[in-house]
Amino acid sequence: MIKKIILSALLVIACAFAKAQSQNVTHVVLRGETIESIANHYNVSVEDINKANPNIDGIIYVGMKLIIPTDLSLIQGEVKVEKTRENENMQNNSHVSQTQVHNSSRNIINDKNDTKLGFQFARVKASYLFPTKLEKSTRGHYRSSYNLSFIVEGEYVFNPNLFAGIGLGYMVQGSCNSDKEGFNYQQCESQYHYIMLPLSFGYRMPITKSIHFDAYTGPTFTGIVSGYSKYRANTNEDWNKTKLKDMKNVKYFTPFWNIGARVNLWDFELGAEYWYLLTKTNEGGSKRAIAAHFALHF
Repeated sequence: MIKKIILSALLVIACAFAKAQSQNVTHVVLRGETIESIANHYNVSVEDINKANPNIDGIIYVGMKLIIPTDLSLIQGEVKVEKTRENENMQNNSHVSQTQVHNSSRNIINDKNDTKLGFQFARVKASYLFPTKLEKSTRGHYRSSYNLSFIVEGEYVFNPNLFAGIGLGYMVQGSCNSDKEGFNYQQCESQYHYIMLPLSFGYRMPITKSIHFDAYTGPTFTGIVSGYSKYRANTNEDWNKTKLKDMKNVKYFTPFWNIGARVNLWDFELGAEYWYLLTKTNEGGSKRAIAAHFALHF
């Protein structure tokens, strides 16, 4: 009697376990699926699906619901595997996105770091001044004047937009005049050589990585190192030349104030400046001038 009870109990447990493990699953047909692909997905045979769905006659369509007789434990295992794969894909995508964001941020930082900060040699500049007003001499107006300078400049870059400049240069200034008195032509020429110390403070506007625009202003201090002046009453006479040390009322130090703008194009630049003399100029010099310059970058 006891054996029968035990066997009956075991049989009930086995049936319940089998029922729990063997359940039907409802599957909604998706685009591109076939009975074979569905059977492979659930690890069942096509015959099992046809038996569980006697009305399909081997024909299915998108959105159709199929009863799939299968082992629930296998289904749960596949679902777990699929969820695990989905989670891995999401983590990988998140890692890729974070890497892309990090790389983008790093690129932005690198773009900013392309601007070298601190002091650096900037350019070798050649300028030609076009006088806008000439001082009168004791013998009349100077008919022509020239002014040519060469400067080596360095810059201290505070940030990508602000900079200060300092330079050291050489300038030659000359003038000539011819005035007619009766049948004679009086002629006078002068030439001075200067050492220059330009200072500037400016704003830089980057246009591209290799092109930028600068606007700047500041004083330029000049000092005469040599020069001469010569005169003759007519073209038939010899020149009467006076050296710098023998001249009177010479301005040895002449400060200018400059306002300028330039465009940097890769390794060279073009610019223009307005020069205003802060003191009285030497005879034949220009009180105001506009300078055009060309420069090469280090």
